[in-house]
Amino acid sequence: MSRQRKGSNEDRTLSTTYLAESLLKGRGGKRESQNVAEESLGLYQGWIADHLGKRGMEEEDFVLKARLGYAQGRLDDQFVFEFGLWRLLDSELPKSEIEVLLRKRHEANEIFRKGIDRVLRGRLPLPPSPKGGAPKRWDKVQVEEAHASYQAWQQQIEALGCRVMDVEEWLGWFYVAEPARTMEETMWYWGSDSLRGEVPCPTWVSDRDYWETFMPLNSPKLLDRLILVTESDMPYSAYHARFEHPSAKPRQRGCVITDEVTEFSVIDGELQPEPDSRGDDIEAWITERRECVAQATREVNALIDRASRRKSGGAHG
Repeated sequence: MSRQRKGSNEDRTLSTTYLAESLLKGRGGKRESQNVAEESLGLYQGWIADHLGKRGMEEEDFVLKARLGYAQGRLDDQFVFEFGLWRLLDSELPKSEIEVLLRKRHEANEIFRKGIDRVLRGRLPLPPSPKGGAPKRWDKVQVEEAHASYQAWQQQIEALGCRVMDVEEWLGWFYVAEPARTMEETMWYWGSDSLRGEVPCPTWVSDRDYWETFMPLNSPKLLDRLILVTESDMPYSAYHARFEHPSAKPRQRGCVITDEVTEFSVIDGELQPEPDSRGDDIEAWITERRECVAQATREVNALIDRASRRKSGGAHG
């Protein structure tokens, strides 16, 4: 059984309640009575009511119940995607293996959080070898050694199935993601189109050399942008947390994120529409596009804030 982690209370309650309510949906999406849903899922009578309050579920039990609901069509790809459950629901994993995967997430977060903290204090991201010795300072070693430690830090995290990403790089993928595809699958399909000359490089792939050219890897500005992403493509959270995809939200009329985003320029730190000749009523068009941009910007800022706060399980914010 997993222990309850610091910073998990809010998500534990909200996510468990959201799951319990979602399980009441039948295969056709029509809400069923509590008794019918519980019997179909093989749950004891009153289980859903018990979990609609503040009780919450153990994180591995959340996965098992979500798997039951997904198998019966009560939960869709969107649910699995937004809660970062793809790898956990990918096969009939026994509870013990689910616990191992979740434990790896938390272990990766410890390495990530401590590495960020060390670098912010002027140290290399990894601790000294077990043989001892004082922690090395970033500015007291050769650039090659500092970068090697940085890469080794990321590799330790990747060995646990997670990865370190720039928050805006992750958001770039998140906004174009299809809930039925993982990030790896999205990149594969995008790459296939690119080979046929149909599309350019994926919008979410950042130029890693940028940081080494214009900003040192130990810059607080860079470190503040980094988040830990789990094996299922969502930012790490101390408990299963929902990252609501834009496609799940109702938008203002005409406000749809498409390739037309290229018709905007960043001016004084804000997105502004570029001149267009689509019709005579350009002022009305500009007003509509400004409203769309304002809405999209609010959503992006909210997601960046949420993902950034998740990066250390609440330790830094």
